[in-house]
Amino acid sequence: MKISLFNLVKKFKKEAALVVIINVLNAVLLALWPLFTKYIIDNYIYRNDVEGFPKLIAYMLFFIVAMAGIGLFVTFMAGIFEKKIILYLRSETFLKAQKLSAKYMDSHQVGWMVSRLVHDTMSIKEAVAWDLFDMADGISRLIAILITMLMLNVRLTLYVLASVPFIAFFTYIFQNKMMKAQKDIKAASSDLTSKLNEDIQGQKTIKTLLREKENLEEFKEISARYERRSKHSVTLQSLYIPSLTFLGSIATAFILKDGGVAAMAGTLTIGTLFAMVQYSSEIYEPIRQVASVLKELISMQASIDRVNSILEADIDVYDTKEIEAIYGDALDAPTKELPQMKGEIEFKDVYFAYKDDDYILKDFSLKIAAGERIALVGETGGGKSTIINIASRFYEPTKGKVYIDGIDYKEMPLKWVQMNLGYVLQTPYLFSGSIRDNILYGRDDATEEDMLRAAEVVGLDELVKSFKDGYDTEVGEGGGKLSQGEKQLVSFARALIKDPAILILDEATSSVDTYQEKRIQDAIEKLLEGRTSITVAHRLSTIVTSDRILYIHQGRIAEMGTHKELIAKKGLYYNLYRNQFIESQLENI
Repeated sequence: MKISLFNLVKKFKKEAALVVIINVLNAVLLALWPLFTKYIIDNYIYRNDVEGFPKLIAYMLFFIVAMAGIGLFVTFMAGIFEKKIILYLRSETFLKAQKLSAKYMDSHQVGWMVSRLVHDTMSIKEAVAWDLFDMADGISRLIAILITMLMLNVRLTLYVLASVPFIAFFTYIFQNKMMKAQKDIKAASSDLTSKLNEDIQGQKTIKTLLREKENLEEFKEISARYERRSKHSVTLQSLYIPSLTFLGSIATAFILKDGGVAAMAGTLTIGTLFAMVQYSSEIYEPIRQVASVLKELISMQASIDRVNSILEADIDVYDTKEIEAIYGDALDAPTKELPQMKGEIEFKDVYFAYKDDDYILKDFSLKIAAGERIALVGETGGGKSTIINIASRFYEPTKGKVYIDGIDYKEMPLKWVQMNLGYVLQTPYLFSGSIRDNILYGRDDATEEDMLRAAEVVGLDELVKSFKDGYDTEVGEGGGKLSQGEKQLVSFARALIKDPAILILDEATSSVDTYQEKRIQDAIEKLLEGRTSITVAHRLSTIVTSDRILYIHQGRIAEMGTHKELIAKKGLYYNLYRNQFIESQLENI
C-alpha cells in the first residue's frame, strides 16, 4: 500500500465533495461584497441618498451572519475530516508495523518508527484536512474574483492577470528549495526523536557511565542542526509571501492610476473603481493562500514519503495468499481448524544471512524430538539467537527448510507456529498494567483459576502475596517497578498459561542473582515439563539436565551431546564449563 494526496482524497470523496460545495458558496458570497459596496457608493453615497440605508444595513447583517455560519460549518467539517484521516493513517501504519518481521524491527530504531507513526501522520492529517479546505477556498475565491473583475472592467483586470506569470515563476523557483528544506527538517526531527527515546530508555546506563555531559552535547548538536534547518525554511517562507505582496501592489498601483483617470473623465464610476481596487487587493489573498497551501503540501509530501517508507517496506516473513485463503488472515481467527502441534522441529540444510551472502548459519541441520530439551551454548555471534528466531519463525531461512511435526512451516500460517510458542526473553518485557494483566496478555479467554494455577506452578504466587495489591499490583512501564527476577517469573506465568507446545528460553537466568536463579530454575523445570524446548544458555549450570547440549560455532554445530558426554570429550564445551566454574569459585572467595 502507498498513500498519496490523491488516494487520501479519493478515500474520503464524500467529505471532499462537500468541501468543494461549501467553499464555492463561500467564494460567491465573498465576491459579492465589493459589488455590494459598489452599489452603495454609486447609488447612495455618490447621490447623497440616505433613505435606503436601513434596508442596506439589514442586508449587510444577513450577509455577515451567512458568512459566519458557513465559516462555522467549514470548521466543523474540517474537524470531522481530520479525525477520519488520522484514524485511517495510524490504523494502516500500525497494522503494517504489526506485520513487519523481527528482522525489520531489529534494523530500525524505535524513535525512527515512532516519528513516522506519530509525527508524520499528524503532519499529513493536518495538511490534508485543513489545507484541502484552504485550497478549495482559495481557488474558488480566485475564480469568483477574476470573473467578477472581468465583468466590471476588462482593461483594469489585465493588470492583475499580467502579474500572474511572475508569481508562477517565483513560486516555481521556491518550490524545490522549500521541499528540500522541509525534508531536511523532518530528518532532523526524526534524529531528535530517536535521541530522546534512546537517552530516556538508557538513563541508568548514562548515569552509571557519567555520560550526562557528552549526551547533552550530542543532544545540543542535533537540536542545533534542527534549528539551522528550521531557520533556513523560515527564511525561504519569509521571502516568499512578501514577494507576492510586492507584485500585487504593483498591479494595484496601475489600477489606481488608470482607473482614477477614467473616473475623473466620467467613463468609470467611483463605485466601480473602489470595487476594482478592493478586488485587486483581495485577489492576492487567495493567491497567497494557495501558495501557502502548496508550501504545506510540499512539507506534507516529505511526511508522506517517510510514512510510505513503512507502508511500502517489504514483509519478508508472511503467509501466502493461498495460505490465507485456507486459514484466514494472521489477525483473524482461523477459518479452518489448525492441527494440534506436537512440537517436533527439524532444520534441514538451513542457511541464513542478514544481508547478501554473509551467512550466520551455514548448512545447519538439526532434528528435535517432541518434548526434547535442547540447549544452545557458544561464543557471542555464533548463531544461537538466529537459530531460535528461525525456529520461532520471526526470521525464515535464506536457504533450506524448517519442518514442524513433519510439515514445512511455510505451508502453514504464521499463527500456527506462534500460537503454540512460548518465548521468554533474557530481559522480559512487561506491559503497563497490573501483574494480572500481564499474565493474561494474549489469553483473553483464560479464567482467574487458570491465571492463579499458572502463577502457582512457576512460584509467582508466593511473591505476589507479599505485595499490598496482590495481582492488581501495577508493574510500571516495561515492568520498571519490579525486579529482574520478579519480571522473569511473571513472564514464565504468561508463557505457561498459553500452554505452548514449544518453549524458547533466551538467556532466561543471565540477568538475575544467584538467589533468584534458584527460584527461577525451579520455575523453568516446571515450565519445561512435557514441552519441546530450546534454551540459549549463559549460565551452564542451568542446562546440565538438558537432553542434548549443542555448542554452536560460526553457524554450525561444533559439539553435541549430554552434559556428561561433552565433559568427558574435553573439547569446547568442557573448556567453557571449566572456565565458568573457576570464575564462580573466585566470586565466592
